[in-house]
Parts: sequence; C-alpha cells; structure tokens
Amino acid sequence: MHTSQQERTDLLVNSDEDSMNIDESSLATCSSESSINNENIDKKMNNKPGFLHPKEEMDPLESQGNENLRSIFLDTSDGPTCGLEQSLLPLKLKFATGASNDCFDKYMKYKSVPNTLYEDAEKCLRLALYSNPPVMAALLPLIQILLLGDKLKVALNELEKACLSLATALPFRLRGRLLEEYDQNQVSTIFSCYEEALRRDPTCSYSMERLIKMHKKGYYNTIQLLEAIALHLDSVNGKSCIWEELVSCFLRLFSDNTADYEDCISCTNTHGGESLEASSKFSSVFFEQFTRESWKARCRWWARHHFSQNAYTSEAQSGDCKLLAAKAACAAHLFGPEFPYVKAVGVYIAKQEALDEISVLVRNKQNSVRLLQTLEKLTR
Repeated sequence: MHTSQQERTDLLVNSDEDSMNIDESSLATCSSESSINNENIDKKMNNKPGFLHPKEEMDPLESQGNENLRSIFLDTSDGPTCGLEQSLLPLKLKFATGASNDCFDKYMKYKSVPNTLYEDAEKCLRLALYSNPPVMAALLPLIQILLLGDKLKVALNELEKACLSLATALPFRLRGRLLEEYDQNQVSTIFSCYEEALRRDPTCSYSMERLIKMHKKGYYNTIQLLEAIALHLDSVNGKSCIWEELVSCFLRLFSDNTADYEDCISCTNTHGGESLEASSKFSSVFFEQFTRESWKARCRWWARHHFSQNAYTSEAQSGDCKLLAAKAACAAHLFGPEFPYVKAVGVYIAKQEALDEISVLVRNKQNSVRLLQTLEKLTR
C-alpha cells in the first residue's frame, strides 16, 4: 500500500527542533577534504519527495531488525544507538511520545516505494568517489544515503574499501564511528581507525576526542593516549580538555603506583622487569631511545610554540583560566615549576582568584617530573 504524497514530504522535513543536538566538532569538519559539494544531487532529491530504495532483505548486521533501524532515526535514550549524530544522518524523525510510533511507521511504509533516483544517486556518488582523481566530497553523502536506505553493512564495506584505497583521514573517522555504534566488540579496529585518522590529519580534534572517550571507558591505555595527544598537539594549539587529559596522563605514568607501570608493560611488552625494578618515578615508556629523542625534540618545540611569551600573552588576554592552568600544569611536568610560563600563569590565576585552577596547578607543580631534564640525563 502506497503512502500519500503529503506523508512522503513530511518524512523528509528536517527542522532544527527535530534534529539531534551534536557537538560542533563533527565528523565532517576536521579538514577540508570532508566538505560536501553535492548540490546537483541534492536538487534532484529535494525536487522529488522520496529517494529511498526498496529493501527486500534484512542486512545481516541488523540482527535486531526494525529496533536498530528505529534507533538510527529517532534520538532516543533507550535505543541501541540513541540516534546517529547529524553529520552521519541528517534526517531525524519526530519521536512519538505516546504508544504510537506513527512517524517511524510512515517511514517503514514509505521505504517500500520504488524510486530509481536512490539508485542513480548511489551510482553517481560511487563513480565520483572512485574516479581518477577521486572526489572525496562524495564519500560522506554516499555513506549517508546508504544509511538512509538501511544498508549498514554496505556502508561499512564501502568504508573499509575506502580506507584501503584513499589517502585521506575521513574514511577512517567514519568507519570508526559506525563501528562504535554497531560493532563495539571490534575495540582494536575502532581505536586503530581513529589513530590512523589522526596520523593522516593530526589537526583532527574529533578523532582525538573519540580516543579520549575510549580511554575513559577503559578501552585505550594511558601510553597510547599520551602519544596520540602529543601527535595532535604537535600540529594544533589544543583545547583545554586535551591539555587536561595530557596532565592526567603525566600524573598516571609518573607515579610510584605499580598499576601504572603494568599499564605501560601491557602496551609495550618490553623492558618489563626493568620497569618494575626502576627506583625512580620515571615511566618505562621513555626507556626506548627513539621515544626519548622524539620527546626531547618535542619539549623544545613546545617551549618555543605552546609555552612562549606570545602564547601566554594571547591566552591571558582571552581570560581562559582553565586553558592556562591545564597548559601550565603540563609545562610544570615538562620543564619544572620554575619555568617562566608556569610562573606567569600562577601569578595570573592568583590575581583572578580562580581557586579550582590554582589547586590544579599547585598539585602538578608538587608532582613535577621535569621530563626534559630527566631525558637529557638518560642520554648522557
């Protein structure tokens, strides 16, 4: 039974009030490669209400049937995925407050209406994506329409293929995000996707923040996170939340807690006995010579860039005490409590009477490991 023209039009309305609120750092805004320029396809689809392809067989990945599909479109707290973020799926359906699921039922009916525009769009986007040179702007809309057509497994296959054939970060971000929603058992694959996205685009705060979330859930260890954050901060100034997480890494790694050393060993599986027998508080992550040399170079670069007088002046003018305190805490670990940036921030936040930030800075100054000084001693 075919749905009415009005019902079809209603399903494609995506007003602001119906959309899920998402963070500004979306999958599609990390770099210019992920911008969408599919105006012609959009015009086609908007002029013809309805572009969903009929689905005759269930995707094997969708073992929960319509419940999983329902959770894609409805931003609900009890659904398996609680609604995909808007960058992955712009269309959101109104959530039915009563027993009726009228809007979703309309969608399910509408989904059975044949329309060749869906197939044409899918074909055109694939041709663009795999042309020579590839049109990267086609990737995200291709994944979006596959999700709209209930083709999750096809979307994941496309992303796996794109990861192997394209030299950009976007397919890794998209694949990691979808696997997080639908196949959380693939933990190593998920964080590998975000790590590779970060290697290809170190400025990508989205991938960095996903790795932090995995770390907080216990799926990503401290040493891996430390290296990921360092790679990110080599390329960007960094948000306060990133610097705060780096402070936490230093506090965990440079302590007398055996569990922290074991965290180290579980990641590297080298220098195990040497780590546990170390009399100093210096973490075994820096026992490897290449790591020591790279961190020495990083400390010197950060001293001139992140912790310069110009950086402090700019940040003090912005009045962001949280960022200043987090960066100063990191500088205390890297260079010691007497480092000029640390002292300047201490004076500033004291004048601002920012008690929480003062507490953070004092704690980290007291536990400073003077990383650069220690690294230089180890290589003499």
